[in-house]
Amino acid sequence: MTISAYGVWRGTATKWEPTQQDNDHGHITFTDGDSDDLDCAVDVKSKDSDSRIVFWNVVSFDDSHPLAAKLAAIDKGYQAITNHTSSGLGLDYLKSDLVNVKQGRILDYQEKGPNNDILDFLNPILNAAVSEKADMYLYGSKYSEGSGIHDIHMNQGDSGRFAKENGVYQDGGMIFNFGSGNGDLSGWQAVFLAFATQATQTDSKGDAMGPTFAQTLGS
Repeated sequence: MTISAYGVWRGTATKWEPTQQDNDHGHITFTDGDSDDLDCAVDVKSKDSDSRIVFWNVVSFDDSHPLAAKLAAIDKGYQAITNHTSSGLGLDYLKSDLVNVKQGRILDYQEKGPNNDILDFLNPILNAAVSEKADMYLYGSKYSEGSGIHDIHMNQGDSGRFAKENGVYQDGGMIFNFGSGNGDLSGWQAVFLAFATQATQTDSKGDAMGPTFAQTLGS
């Protein structure tokens, strides 16, 4: 079994709210041209015993990158992805080498001091996406009522209650195109997230078969 309604949503962020009452998610408000009050839930804390998030900011995209070319060609709005293979539009952190596992930062939700928690790394990118009206591509699971998207993290390598949602080429993510950029950011930027308890290696079905990020990246 995989996550439901997997796809990518192209739009523009209008607001980033990093903290909510439950503290598990921040929220991006975005528009796709047809709807102006769409929501994206961004995991900032896990409900597992180890609540930390693994963060990657990938800046190695350019207009010639195969994924960038595919994304630039899709229309604004939500596009369902049913092809869970390397030839489709879906993301797979591990099987397509989207991330270097060992370059991931394993981060708590909030810590005193600079550059040491998940919000310290998310806030500059998402605030810039809002202020610069960057083109935004959100990968994950569409809400059942259609008003937004969640599961924008890695969706494989889980054990326990979420193992039933493991799959390949169905990972979440946030990808931005800042263009020439008027601020600190320019070009293509990607943010990929995982949970500390997820596995760094998975089988052909996306099930865990290796050490966790916590074990690999340390405490």
